[in-house]
Amino acid sequence: MDIIWTWIRKLKLRNKLALVYTVFFTIVLGLSYIFIYSFSENNREEIFNKRLSERIITAFKLILQVKQIDNKLLQVLDINAINNLNDKKVFLFDSSRQLIYSNVANKNLGEYGYILNKLSNEGTTFNSSEGKMELLGLRFTDNNKTYYGIVKAYDRFGRGKVHFLAISLISIFIIVTFLIIGLSFLLSKIITKPITQLTNDVEKISPDDLSRRIVQNFGDDEIGFLSKKFNDLLEKVENAFKFQLHYINHLSHELKTPLAIMMANAERALAEDESEKLKISLQFQKNSIMELSNIITALLDISKMETRLTVINSDSIRIDEVIFECMDEVIFLNDKVSFDFNINNATEESDLTIVGNSRMIKMTIMNLIKNAVNFSINSRPSIEISTTDSSVNIKITNDGAIITSQEQLKLFRHSFRGGNSTSVKGFGLGLVLSQRIVGMHKGSLEYSVTKEGENCFVLSLPHSPV
Repeated sequence: MDIIWTWIRKLKLRNKLALVYTVFFTIVLGLSYIFIYSFSENNREEIFNKRLSERIITAFKLILQVKQIDNKLLQVLDINAINNLNDKKVFLFDSSRQLIYSNVANKNLGEYGYILNKLSNEGTTFNSSEGKMELLGLRFTDNNKTYYGIVKAYDRFGRGKVHFLAISLISIFIIVTFLIIGLSFLLSKIITKPITQLTNDVEKISPDDLSRRIVQNFGDDEIGFLSKKFNDLLEKVENAFKFQLHYINHLSHELKTPLAIMMANAERALAEDESEKLKISLQFQKNSIMELSNIITALLDISKMETRLTVINSDSIRIDEVIFECMDEVIFLNDKVSFDFNINNATEESDLTIVGNSRMIKMTIMNLIKNAVNFSINSRPSIEISTTDSSVNIKITNDGAIITSQEQLKLFRHSFRGGNSTSVKGFGLGLVLSQRIVGMHKGSLEYSVTKEGENCFVLSLPHSPV
């Protein structure tokens, strides 16, 4: 048995299904045919016993009720009857068990004594089989007198029909079994075809090429659902791999601004002779170092979020204050930069307040503002804040060269730099990082071209995480 189970476990799923279908339907078919045969055999016995019983009653009526018929004439009628029984022996006895009629010359009645005893003591009928012969004993009453009848015969016609039925059922069973085997393999092949295709698609995926996806042509069944979920998993794995792959670039990109601010401040401090100004410079340097630490911490938070090791901190953040800080830092690096700033629809402090990670939100807004400055022609980007009942919307526009529709499709991909960035240094990672942070906060970041032909980024953040 262990060898059989080991062999079954080694079979492919398609062959296992075919084996299960074949065994199941073969057993069901075999049991059905056995039931049909048993039912037919029982029916034959009932019909034949009824014929035997009728033969006893007919013989009794002819012997006792028709005075003109004697035993010899009744024997002649027995032999020439239309529905004659094959090899039959008929015996009639009176209440004292004396033979009153027999259709055979050899009247060896000793073998029937036990039958008469059973009919006298146990019941009105007795059935048994002796090889191919079938025997029926019957006790009946006429005019308050008890009589016994025993008939023994061979059911040639009935047994022939049942034998033919058995041969037919066995032949059909063999033919249908072969059909079931063929259909089972065909059906299992059809059922497992999507699984085979899914397996082949999965085998083509490797860490060197995570951009491959499962072809979703399985409909809405379980395999289609599995392929969709597998593609979702691949999307997450690919994003995680890309993030880890570009993490150093992320880090260097985000550290450029605070390092540049610190460098510029250090140069100014070296040029100053007054202690008060030097003190101010050192204080600013301290603030810049803290900002650098915040950026590093934010990057680590993003990395943990990517690997699901932590959750976003729930800080209460005033968006307008974060924007003012970012603008001050950008202006410190380049005093030629200015901003058009406007707040619409904000009547209360709560309208401008969101919940999230303050370091990540500042990193995102800083990236968007630096992009607007770098790609602006007149170095005067426009920043507009508007609010709704559920979110804060930040609209940042600049008058630089617009991004083509084809490039917009790749805007938030790693290391992508549009045709308008040839004169601007960078890694093309700021927007990728920003979109990732916004997604973690259940917000949205979209690019569009205004009616005036300007680049426009709209950042929407909910007042509270969903």
